[in-house]
Amino acid sequence: IGKTSTIQRCLSTMPQVIIHTKYQDKQFYTKQINYLMVECPSDCSVKTLAFNILSGIDKVIGSDYFARAASQSMAVSAISTKLKIICMNHHIGLIVIDEIQNAILTATKNKQIKPLMKFLVELTNETSTGICFCGTLEAEEIFMKQEHLKRRTRGLRLLPMKCDAT
Repeated sequence: IGKTSTIQRCLSTMPQVIIHTKYQDKQFYTKQINYLMVECPSDCSVKTLAFNILSGIDKVIGSDYFARAASQSMAVSAISTKLKIICMNHHIGLIVIDEIQNAILTATKNKQIKPLMKFLVELTNETSTGICFCGTLEAEEIFMKQEHLKRRTRGLRLLPMKCDAT
């Protein structure tokens, strides 16, 4: 039904990056990322998702966060912490995770759903970065099973349409 295209068109109405050079008449330099759109990896380990987000940041601001993180053998918790700091430094407003059902299906099959959900909840809580999940109804099942996830995943849902006169 064009979920990804619709979100991309909506987001394209605003600048993806704002470069600040001054704040209250003082020199201040930062690249603020309003939104970031990343594809959910098919294996969907927490590490791979974090690397995809770092890679997305690199693409929009021309940094090398991914290369530096990938060149070091860091634990998942260290990469997660590094990602949180980068999100706060660049004031990321929204991360759209496309094809979230890939993560849910793989994490369920490998019994890794708790680490993934914990990572996403912590990322939101500790950075004040909004996360928008884009995917099929298969993903909704996991989010609706747990109360703390139910209230975090409210919002627009496009349900399958019935073929009728309308």
